[in-house]
Amino acid sequence: MDTVLFLCTGNYYRSRFSEEYFNYRAIGSSMKWRADSRGLQQNMSTLNNVGSISSTALESLREIDISPIMASRMPLSVSIRDFQNSTKIIALCEREHRPLMADLFPMYENMIEYWDIEDRPLWRPEHALPLLQIRIDDFIRQINSVPLNSTLANEIPQE
Repeated sequence: MDTVLFLCTGNYYRSRFSEEYFNYRAIGSSMKWRADSRGLQQNMSTLNNVGSISSTALESLREIDISPIMASRMPLSVSIRDFQNSTKIIALCEREHRPLMADLFPMYENMIEYWDIEDRPLWRPEHALPLLQIRIDDFIRQINSVPLNSTLANEIPQE
């Protein structure tokens, strides 16, 4: 099974929405891919997030008839093992996440794909989440048309 890892800062809003949306689409079309998500923030307790997942993400998923599978899981920080075990890694905002990658995981900074989906308050959820759906749908079309034969784990330096 191949894995796409969605990264954001707090693993609370954008990455969690992406994980749930991708998995819903993948399971529904019997793809041999699954998504996971993590945050680049190494100490989640410093964030002001309430609960396991953003209520905005939950509400948006339910509006498109998706019942989240992992909604009760608390946000998780990314680790070296997550990079090693993923086929594809997508950081959701290059402006926000590339500097964190350069600081925390410089060996992986240029090996992942960066999108440009801004967090609140820069972008309202009504703009960010539909754009995430479009980007994920495009990625799924790409997966289905061109098989990825190598895993990221085979291309990334091991510690």
